Amino acid sequence: MNFANCRGCKKPFVKIISSYCEECLKAEDEFFKLIRDYLYDNPGCNVNQLSEATGISARKIFDYIKDGRIGLSSM
Repeated sequence: MNFANCRGCKKPFVKIISSYCEECLKAEDEFFKLIRDYLYDNPGCNVNQLSEATGISARKIFDYIKDGRIGLSSM
């Protein structure tokens, strides 16, 4: 078994694929859906506008960009 600390809550968990525990992974998916839907409806917005509209921190949005989940052309 491969143990790791969750990237979100920092609690130890058995790592299979994701760097997040099951609870944080569900939250991450919800955050991403909010961002994706907002970008679909508001193309060309900037990170600050996206953060303010969704309530998701700019840091988290930049993490999604860094991880390749959001492309800069989406914004």
